[in-house]
Amino acid sequence: MSEIREHDVELGAVTLRVLEAGDPANPTVVLSHGFPELAYSWRHQLPALAAAGYHVLAPNQRGYGHSSAPSDVEAYGITQLT
Repeated sequence: MSEIREHDVELGAVTLRVLEAGDPANPTVVLSHGFPELAYSWRHQLPALAAAGYHVLAPNQRGYGHSSAPSDVEAYGITQLT
């Protein structure tokens, strides 16, 4: 199975912690957790999808895990999250 890598991605004023597996040259799959989960919830799927030939990303959403948690409520609006 593929190794899971963990790193931070800076997106403007927000930093997201991202779990990653597989070769970045392969098609990418993004796994998005729900409330109240974390990217860690995908720990079993990440290596399985990488072994199937995908590049897999699982970010911790804003305010979860080691990702930034902006204090301004507007930072969590749909236009800011997409």
